[in-house]
Amino acid sequence: MTTKLLFTLSPRGIATLTFNFPERRNAYDQEVLDGIAHHCKTLGADPKVRAIVLRGAGEHFSAGADVRWHAEQRKNPVPVPSVFDICDVVNTTPKPTLALVRGVCAGGALALASCCDILIAATDAVFAIPEARLGFPPGPVSAPVFIRAVGLRAFRRLGMTGQKFGAEEALRNGLAHQVCEPAQVDSALAAQIDEILLSAPIAAGKTKLLAARLGKESLPAHVLAEMAPLFAGAMDSEEAAEGRTSFIEKRKPGWYVQ
Repeated sequence: MTTKLLFTLSPRGIATLTFNFPERRNAYDQEVLDGIAHHCKTLGADPKVRAIVLRGAGEHFSAGADVRWHAEQRKNPVPVPSVFDICDVVNTTPKPTLALVRGVCAGGALALASCCDILIAATDAVFAIPEARLGFPPGPVSAPVFIRAVGLRAFRRLGMTGQKFGAEEALRNGLAHQVCEPAQVDSALAAQIDEILLSAPIAAGKTKLLAARLGKESLPAHVLAEMAPLFAGAMDSEEAAEGRTSFIEKRKPGWYVQ
């Protein structure tokens, strides 16, 4: 397993998965995604595990996909699970899941965090759905994840602009369940875990399944099929190439008007 994803399991059955690439603000690559999927599937089937925590090493949760890796991955003819495939694994894991967010939480990392059952945000947390700024839209698979996280009205603003928003706005739109000072995030996490451990584990898992079924969290297959042609090639467009290049070069993209 990659060292960019750390795994620990406490004596109380609390598993922690930690993004561990702080020099790149914990950006993820395929190894990290595969590691999250592997652990969630394994931990979800382990009766000794009571909850799964997703967090980042250092001052940030995760800036999302490593843009350099993402550009290379587009050239790979062999399909691999995307971050939204991994979101489905996290979302359907029959264990309570918690995201502990400090600093940057953007793009696919925001999707992963929002698929957790509980999100605790520090006051220094900064969220974003930045795809449009990188030259491609959130697609029909990713958009429902973000819409469930922040609501339709907020998604229309945040998805079209890619602008950043803070912990208090995340609390208002329902993305975050609790906001606390950075120094208090671990005590807030510990208090929430105590609440989880008071619930019967099988009953909690069935409640999660019930919420997924009644909430109709998945789009029908025919809707996805109808929308797919509208987004075909978006990731390989001229805009997307310019978006990735401008991000790497730390400059404004060519479509910005002075």
